[in-house]
Amino acid sequence: MSKLLKLNNEFEWPTKEGMFYVLTSKGLMICRNHQFYESCVPARGRGPSGLEEVDPFILPNFPVIPRAVFETIVGFFSHVANTHGTEASASLTYDMETKEVGMVIPKQKANRVHVSYEPPVLPEGVVQFGDVHSHVFGMAYPSGTDVHDEEHVPGIHIIVGNLDKDPPGFYAAAVVDQQRFKLEIDELLEEPYVCLGGFDMGWMDNIEITPDPPMKWIEGAWGW
Repeated sequence: MSKLLKLNNEFEWPTKEGMFYVLTSKGLMICRNHQFYESCVPARGRGPSGLEEVDPFILPNFPVIPRAVFETIVGFFSHVANTHGTEASASLTYDMETKEVGMVIPKQKANRVHVSYEPPVLPEGVVQFGDVHSHVFGMAYPSGTDVHDEEHVPGIHIIVGNLDKDPPGFYAAAVVDQQRFKLEIDELLEEPYVCLGGFDMGWMDNIEITPDPPMKWIEGAWGW
């Protein structure tokens, strides 16, 4: 059984193969030369027989987040939660030259159940490798909206919840090619979290408070 690559529009259809696979920019296709038709359809998860299976995996090698940076973010989130009762977001940055990890508070719109931010404009040589957002006093666990928002955003995504508790709750995951991998927060921090950190009060100007979405009835209870 042939396994072919479609590298350009001059691809020649194999007329002597009863069945074959073609790898295209839209994914793996299964193709047939039948007595009554020629066909080419998505393989729908099936690959060529005889190949070994490979489970999705990730071997994290993300920049380590200094405790001071992380505690500053959590301190800011706590202040936003106590002041406005809303979520908030921070971007994690990495300087390719100095190898330093930092953070910025981007322009964002937030309410009690969601936050969205504008990609920050960073200096040359500085890249964003992840983000952190809060769930105010709720659990540190990704909502369906979080999963959807982060599906096409590669990097690490950290959630800080239960900001009314000491310590708060933390959740971490990495997203690569729309695949989500659960991580342990200790894998990403230089040192374990200890306390709320200080922050620049000017960051509050970067948050625009928006109306909460309407509540809806979910499985016998009101929810967002």
